[in-house]
Amino acid sequence: CATLLLCAVWILPTQLYSALNKNRSIASNAASYAARPASSTAPVRELTRFAVIGDYGVSEPDAKRVADLVKSWQPDFIVTTGDNNYEKGLAEDMDPHIGTYYRGYIAPYLGRLDGQNSGEATQVNRFFPSLGNHDWESMNCSDGLCTGPYLDYFTLPGNERYYSLARGSVRIFVLDSDPHEPEGITPLSNQAMWLRDALVNSTATWNLAITHHAPFSSGSRHGSHKEMQWPYAQWGIDAVLSGHDHIYERLELGGVTYFVNGLGGKSRHPFRLDLFKGSQFTYNSDYGAMLVEADDAQITFQFVNPDNEVVDTATLYATATPTPPVPSDAQLIDIRIASAADHLIEQAATGVISYPLGELVTDANMRTYLAGGRFPNVQIPPCATILSASIEFAAAETSDKLPALISIFGENSVNVAPFDMTPYNLSHRAKTSHNVSWNIGAQWETVGESHWTPDLTPIVQEIVSQPGWVSGNALAFFFSGAGDRSVVAYNMQPLAAPRLVIHFEPLADESEPAPAGTIPILSNHQIYLPITAVQYCN
Repeated sequence: CATLLLCAVWILPTQLYSALNKNRSIASNAASYAARPASSTAPVRELTRFAVIGDYGVSEPDAKRVADLVKSWQPDFIVTTGDNNYEKGLAEDMDPHIGTYYRGYIAPYLGRLDGQNSGEATQVNRFFPSLGNHDWESMNCSDGLCTGPYLDYFTLPGNERYYSLARGSVRIFVLDSDPHEPEGITPLSNQAMWLRDALVNSTATWNLAITHHAPFSSGSRHGSHKEMQWPYAQWGIDAVLSGHDHIYERLELGGVTYFVNGLGGKSRHPFRLDLFKGSQFTYNSDYGAMLVEADDAQITFQFVNPDNEVVDTATLYATATPTPPVPSDAQLIDIRIASAADHLIEQAATGVISYPLGELVTDANMRTYLAGGRFPNVQIPPCATILSASIEFAAAETSDKLPALISIFGENSVNVAPFDMTPYNLSHRAKTSHNVSWNIGAQWETVGESHWTPDLTPIVQEIVSQPGWVSGNALAFFFSGAGDRSVVAYNMQPLAAPRLVIHFEPLADESEPAPAGTIPILSNHQIYLPITAVQYCN
């Protein structure tokens, strides 16, 4: 980087962008920041109290402990983070796993348990679930029309798979994060565009998103889900609440508070050794649920165990003049390595080039390699702002070895030439000044399971900001280090070859001139950098 300022834009574009649109500050049991007082002229809406449970759908004692806790709060309503009905989402299990505990909040209640027509029943639905992968086990979709026991049991707004509800100062957007969702789960899917457009029109003080699969998680069983890492801050979401990993975690990333809340009753999961960046608090010693209380001035999230002990608390405070979200011009590319020749390894000791048989950087004989992956036809325009970038690998074998430490570089070229079998062909190529460390601490327990690199934004930003880069050129990444991890290569299984996902914003519309002596960094023209601070794209 020519200057520290530009380096900050390369590494933290999302944080810079969201700082323009965020309308809250945060206080928790870990940190506290000063907040401007809420406006005294606007009417303050009544306090809204609701519970959040996740991964609870079993007939087991711990699920009952959590249900008894939640009902003791007498919340206005209950929201779930999915997996309402283990293991297969069958119709005969809906009452034993859900109605047994929560039928007094469900309307119309269509089950067969006592209380259907008693004083325990509610006349207005107060139970709002989200779909989990186990709920999807018994669902079928054709031409966008879905059926199944989950949809038969509940009566929900919209298409019932994803929907929103407003209560007091809160609007909750319940999303479907499962890959089977017909409207898609990527940041450019129909479902995501529905959320983006709805947030533009939201008048709520607090906008919350509910997903099953966590965008970010330090759980070792499932971890983070790249597809759900939408530009929540840019669109106006204050917090995202998820499940899937049977843990509790609170994270702060890019101006959004993320919660993983999956301790509703199903067996608990461990954490990975290296907690995800932004992790503020973790807990898996017991089960529990969240109690959320909100008005126009603040919203407080508490995680409480079945002994009614408050384990974690975080409070967001509204500012006096919230800034409405600005619709994003963000785009997404999603490409895999397209040929065996684009995924090669070079033995460190000899320089010999070969096709990988699963080796990432070390083989079973402890020989080390430099691995190279080339991605052709990368449709990113020059000088785009990279919001996130990551490569997905599929595990070719399980591993219980020591942690692996990988260094990732890009090729410092605006259009990477094809690899060839000439000795040292990979190591002799120019590398980017930016690199990213990948500390793989968790065991790889399942063949075929996805594993994502850390964010590669600084590497990609360095390349696409150079003169000569044009949309459609090729990118290459190199991996070196130590640690036995086996990944699927193109020549092993083309459909599971390494996959590159980049989320970016094109350079601002040149028809809107920037102030003299500057260039726009973000397309909404709210951040400019002096030309003298920019190494490229000037």
